[in-house]
Amino acid sequence: MRKIIGFNDDWQYYGADMKGIALRRFDISGENVTLPHCPIEKQGACYYRKIFKLSFEDIESKKIFLDFEGIENRAKIYINGILTKIHGGGFFPFSIDITGLVKIGVKNAIVIKTDARREKDKTPTEHYGKSDLKGKTCNIIRCVNMRIVNKIYIPNSIGCGRLEGGVFAFTEKVQDNVAYLRVNVAVRNTYFKMRRIIVKTSLFDADGIPITELCTKQDTIKENCLKRYDNRIQVIDPELWSVERPYLYSLQIAVYSNDELVDTLTMSVGLRTVEVCDNGLYVNGENVEIIENDVVEERAKEYDNIESDIIRAKEMGFNAVRPSKRVHSENFMEICDKIGVFVIVPSVVGGTIRGAFSKRNRKKLYNTLRCNGNHPSAVMYESPKNGIKDNRSSSLVKTNSDGEQEIVTVKVGALKDISGHAKDISGEYGIPFIEYENIRKSGR
Repeated sequence: MRKIIGFNDDWQYYGADMKGIALRRFDISGENVTLPHCPIEKQGACYYRKIFKLSFEDIESKKIFLDFEGIENRAKIYINGILTKIHGGGFFPFSIDITGLVKIGVKNAIVIKTDARREKDKTPTEHYGKSDLKGKTCNIIRCVNMRIVNKIYIPNSIGCGRLEGGVFAFTEKVQDNVAYLRVNVAVRNTYFKMRRIIVKTSLFDADGIPITELCTKQDTIKENCLKRYDNRIQVIDPELWSVERPYLYSLQIAVYSNDELVDTLTMSVGLRTVEVCDNGLYVNGENVEIIENDVVEERAKEYDNIESDIIRAKEMGFNAVRPSKRVHSENFMEICDKIGVFVIVPSVVGGTIRGAFSKRNRKKLYNTLRCNGNHPSAVMYESPKNGIKDNRSSSLVKTNSDGEQEIVTVKVGALKDISGHAKDISGEYGIPFIEYENIRKSGR
C-alpha cells in the first residue's frame, strides 16, 4: 500500500551561491528551517540540505518518490551527491524517483540548489516579467512529501510526465436526471515480468454511503509498462456541484494484483457540466455571470490565510477567483472546490507561440491541465494572449477521434469562434479551454 510521509522538517538553508570544493562536497551548515520556506528578501541562488534514513521495511520491494509542490524558480536536485533532476517552472509540481539512489539503514542526503537568476531560454512568465524581477525569490515555496508505493501503482499526474498519468475523473454529460462520470486511471507495472491486475472504482456520497462500484476484468500489464483503464459510472438523481451548493462525492480507486490490494487512491469529485455559447458561459445548463476577484495564493506565509480570503470574497458577492499568473497548489484548488467558487485558471505561457518557446509553452499548457483537470471549480482558462506576443492564434487542447488529447492551434476570434470547439476541447478533462477575455467582452 502507498505511504505518504511529510518531508518538510529538519532542513538546513544556506542563502548563498557555493562554488568549488564546498559545492562538490555539499557540506552545508546553515539555518534550520521548515518547508515551505520563503525569505522574501532572498534573490539569486541558495541551497537546502536534509539528512534522512530509510529502514529495510520501508523500501523492501517498493518504489520511492519525492513529490514537490513547487520550487521557485529553477532547481537542481542532488541525491547522495548525484544530480537527479533539473526543474524549471516555479510553481509547477513535479516528482522524482529516488528508488535506486537511496541506501538502507544509513544517512542519505538530499541537496537542492534553487536559482532565481534569469536565463536566456526561459519564457518571461517563468520569471513573472522584468517588472517583478526584484521581488523574485529562489526558495522551496510549497510542501514536499515522500511517497512510497508498491511496484504496481497509480502514478502521479505530473510525475508521470505525460497526459495518461494519474487519475482523471470528469462529468461527460448529465441527461434525463442521470450524470455520466468517466474515470480514467493509469497503472504502472515496474516489475520485470508481466502482472495480472484488476482495477476497482467506487463512488461514495458526501456522507460516505456507497453509490456504485465497478471492476475491470482481470487484465495483464507487460513488464515496465503503463496502461490506462476507463470506467463509466452512472449516477441517478445526482447532486450537481455549483457555487450555490458545492457538493462533492468521494472517488476511490483500488488496484489488485493476484487478489492482493497493491495500491489505493481517494479523491473528491464534483459532478457538473460546462459549455460556452454565444451569450456566455453555462454551468449545469444555466447561464452564469462571472464576477471575479483577484486572489493570490503564494509562498509559505499565506498558506494559513487563503481559505479565509476566498470565503470573504464569496461573502462579498464574488463567485469566481482569478489567480495571478501561476499554477496554484492542490490545496488552493481543493479549497475552491469545497467552498464553491469558480476558478479562472491562468494560462502560464509566454514569449511566442513559435520558435524557441513553442515546446516549453506546450509542456506548460499540458501541466496546467494536469494540475486542474479533476477540480470542478476550474471552469475556464485565462486567455493565452495575455502572455503570447502573436495574437493571431492560440493553443488549445482537443480530443481526437481516438479519444487522445492533442494540442491544436486555432484562430483567435470572437466568442462564437470558440464555442464551435468547446465540445471537442473539453475532451477528457471536462474543461473547455474557454478564453476568458472573450467572456468578459460579451458581458459574461
